[in-house]
Amino acid sequence: MDPEPIERLPLVELIVEERRCQSLSLADVAALVRKSAEGEGKQSGATRQTAHNWERGQIPRPDSLRWLARALGVPTERMASAAAKQAAMRRRELLRTATAMAGAFMVPDVPSAEPALRYRPGGLGTQELDEVAGHLRRVFAEFSTADWLLGPRVVLASVTGHLALVEQLLARSSSDRPIELLSLGARYAEFSSWLHQDVGDPRAALLWADRAMEWAHEAGDPVMVSYILARKSDQAAAAYDGARAIGLARAAQQKSGHLPARVQAVAVLQEARGLALVGDEIACNRKLHDALELASIGQRSSEGGPGRHCTVEFVELQGASCLMELGRARPAIESFERGFARLPTIHRRDRGVYLSRLAVAYAIDGDPEAASATGLQAVQIAHATGSGRIGAELHRLRSSLTPWRDHPSVARLDRALAMPA
Repeated sequence: MDPEPIERLPLVELIVEERRCQSLSLADVAALVRKSAEGEGKQSGATRQTAHNWERGQIPRPDSLRWLARALGVPTERMASAAAKQAAMRRRELLRTATAMAGAFMVPDVPSAEPALRYRPGGLGTQELDEVAGHLRRVFAEFSTADWLLGPRVVLASVTGHLALVEQLLARSSSDRPIELLSLGARYAEFSSWLHQDVGDPRAALLWADRAMEWAHEAGDPVMVSYILARKSDQAAAAYDGARAIGLARAAQQKSGHLPARVQAVAVLQEARGLALVGDEIACNRKLHDALELASIGQRSSEGGPGRHCTVEFVELQGASCLMELGRARPAIESFERGFARLPTIHRRDRGVYLSRLAVAYAIDGDPEAASATGLQAVQIAHATGSGRIGAELHRLRSSLTPWRDHPSVARLDRALAMPA
């Protein structure tokens, strides 16, 4: 497959068009990006060469993409959508790069939309294996950050290719499987489980969670074992199985004394969700308080690794979701609105999830106009990211708005929901 011509790449087209319309030089663009970053109290190292690279097809990192949108006066949604389309067009090149690092070749086993990975005869030495593991470790953080901003539609294809690489490496070293590679495999498999859950494929999500658990146990990695148990608890909660969600979350906390604060926070938060589903408000509030303290500790110490998404803002918004499950719509609305004010813009897909839940809360509270207006914002993010979780919440919203089906604002929402993603 030939590379897509640079001038036809959607993000490239958007940047070039806006720069020319505004008579900006590459150096001007870089300066505006740096100024945009400073407006958030951060620093960007953007230079003329950086802007040139973007116009040659390089996709900016999520923070830089947001700053670039602001610099050019382009809506973040439009910029992110162009980046998502461009990433999808170029994902085969990313997979080719990953396999080349391992001395492998892309060979399609059967005709399909996605290429498969297979090795030609010949082993990998220790140094080559370390190079591949280093590559996998470096790009993982970028994948998880891109998921926050772009959602599963774009990220899943690339993660699937890297996960296939891990599987092939482990298969070729079955007699002496490296611990680091097993731990990396567990992280990728757990992340794949999450992406499949988010895109709306629970069967694949369960499969990859089980594979992640196998590799984490084989690696002797108690942190990943606990984190994967929390992932399974999340899957149970998504299926409204509160008792199972509680049991798995408590199992995840069994080695709490040896877990990073954020991993503990994730597990405790999952227990709170389960308790909300079974209607135990007092115990739920107690666990939410514990999760908030743990997330705060993790945030202050700048912990990396699993659970880095579990910030104070995340816990607060999950707390609002728990209030929803407990049938307390008005307090949930107030909590969601406070949480949105503090949620970083990079968490775009999660914003869509919580917007759709807020819309349901408005509907339950008897405000169809606010529910529809909020739902429309969530629809835009659902279409851009391909998040099935947002779609499920919007389906719930549609049911909640049944009494106001003839209301003009509800009709507008119905039309938006009927449009193909």
